[in-house]
Amino acid sequence: MKLHSATVRDRTLSVDDRRLVQGTANADAIVISFDGEWDGLDIRVIFTSTTGEQFMAAAREDGAYVVPSEVTARVGQVYVTAVGTRDSVVVANALMRKPLLVEPRVMADTAPAPSDPSQSEYEKVWADCKAMLDSIDFSLGDDGHGYVTYESGDNR
Repeated sequence: MKLHSATVRDRTLSVDDRRLVQGTANADAIVISFDGEWDGLDIRVIFTSTTGEQFMAAAREDGAYVVPSEVTARVGQVYVTAVGTRDSVVVANALMRKPLLVEPRVMADTAPAPSDPSQSEYEKVWADCKAMLDSIDFSLGDDGHGYVTYESGDNR
């Protein structure tokens, strides 16, 4: 799991690495360091997706907040907001000026796993299949049976 470091200073939340990968679940968490204004407050962290849906993340035992998979479902921006309450009254908010960026999986710095074919590998297989289909000849013999002939090729 990738841990992103975030700080809250003067009610502004900033993150060291803003990149997320589309379609990931339980792959990213944010550890937030708050300034003194937040001491003694109950803190809630809210993630807002590209579609405007909001998801509240619970803090893990280590204090990190796991990025909800719902906000990485689509390419776009994710805003993180911290809300501090005392006796159920909101006394502090921290807003992001620069959102997290959900990048398409094929464009992210993290390479796909070796077992995860790339787009170009899919295209190569598709081209090979089309070439094989083009080389097949179906004919009906004098005995009424169908015969298929094809050129022998690379049989990987």
